[in-house]
Amino acid sequence: MNFPKLIFNSLFQLLLLLQGNQLKLDAQTKTSLSFNKENSTIPSNMIQAIHIDSSQGIWLGSYDSGLIYFKDSTREHYTKSNSVLPHNNVFAISEDPNNNLWLGTFGGGLAKFDLNRNEWEVFDTSNSGLKHNWIYSIAIDNQNRKWIGTWGSGLFMYDDSSWTNFNRKNSPIPTYKVTSVFIDHNDIKWIGTLRGLLSFDDDTWTWYNNDKGILEVSVYSTIVQKNNTLWIGFKKQGLGMLLDNEYFLFNNKNSSIPSNRIYSIAEDNDGCIWVATFANGIAKYENGDFRVYNSKNSEIQDDLIFDIKIDRNNN
Repeated sequence: MNFPKLIFNSLFQLLLLLQGNQLKLDAQTKTSLSFNKENSTIPSNMIQAIHIDSSQGIWLGSYDSGLIYFKDSTREHYTKSNSVLPHNNVFAISEDPNNNLWLGTFGGGLAKFDLNRNEWEVFDTSNSGLKHNWIYSIAIDNQNRKWIGTWGSGLFMYDDSSWTNFNRKNSPIPTYKVTSVFIDHNDIKWIGTLRGLLSFDDDTWTWYNNDKGILEVSVYSTIVQKNNTLWIGFKKQGLGMLLDNEYFLFNNKNSSIPSNRIYSIAEDNDGCIWVATFANGIAKYENGDFRVYNSKNSEIQDDLIFDIKIDRNNN
């Protein structure tokens, strides 16, 4: 079954990362392709992070097989055994303005991969200010500072010379587990934790602990649209939307969203919101309603979606 043309009319290329497959939708050719171990050189079917770099190369972080790169006919595969990558579980990928990839691993700390020089540098608890080697999220702000969420020591900021740790003892962050970091167009940091959402503007912290109805529960993803709409993906409670001081929570009882477990959120060029769910496919929010795509009505082969990204050619 082909994807409805609605998808191709709204974006040039939608990239979905599934637990079992990677699916690429290309509007220019109106085709969809699914890549997995059986039909491609991708070494793992457990893909959990994606990054599209400044040259439109695609980087995939896998659960068990390290870092994968492909662009046109070029394929590269980096693992702990053939590179300086410190761990084969790559959970987060980001890119700074100097063409460096920053890779968060689950157990090996943080790796910097200089794409210009093909050089690696590893930061972990033994050689840096990091206090935990399980990295859950990475974002880079307008000053090229790296904001790193860990699974056991809170939030770290690295400015290429010094490290700053924000945790329960020196900030309002309510837990040592930081699950998501998003930096909006105003350079405000949005920090998702196991106990709700915070924002930080370099001076003032705001913890949305049941403020405006925002739940004090696990936040797995956050984005802020160009119109300043805040979207919050909760681990088990659905999708929150805050606009003009009005908050609404979409769940599978009051809306057509297919799941309350939201793992990733993306915005396309038309301002539509795409939501990746745990075990229920993806949903597109447009004009007040959700349209669902899953393994039963589309070419998605696995409904457990870890990440969703949109190619810059959609701009």
